[in-house]
Amino acid sequence: MVTDLVTFKNVDNLNKKVNKMFDGLDNNKYKSEAQHQSAIVKWFWNRFKDYRGLLYHNFNNPRNAVNGAQLIALGLMKGNPDLTLAVPRGGFGALYIELKKPGEKPRPEQLKQMDRLENAGNKVSWSDNAEEAAEIIVNYLNLEV
Repeated sequence: MVTDLVTFKNVDNLNKKVNKMFDGLDNNKYKSEAQHQSAIVKWFWNRFKDYRGLLYHNFNNPRNAVNGAQLIALGLMKGNPDLTLAVPRGGFGALYIELKKPGEKPRPEQLKQMDRLENAGNKVSWSDNAEEAAEIIVNYLNLEV
């Protein structure tokens, strides 16, 4: 079960727990989106063993126009967020996270798809750094079942 960060009474202990929870997540601003995503997936795999396989990448980058047409025929959705955490919490069906390169924001088609997913009953967030994305995941997992 995920540790409920709110229950810690000692602030020093809380800070130590939070720092340990995010070990390995370096928010170097020169990292690419792919490097941030890889760090998040590895961090999640190591911290939440009971949920392994439930945080996954949504492939959304066809190699060329022909491959794009093939993927659309298979259900590819333009603008779909990068990661899905397929665990219901707090009345949401799943968590979707769009990861961006540091300093970047989601494109209009991504915002449109994020709104559609949210309107369908999911929690949707975006982040431009690994530590913030990890915090989004921890906060989501701490919602009531």
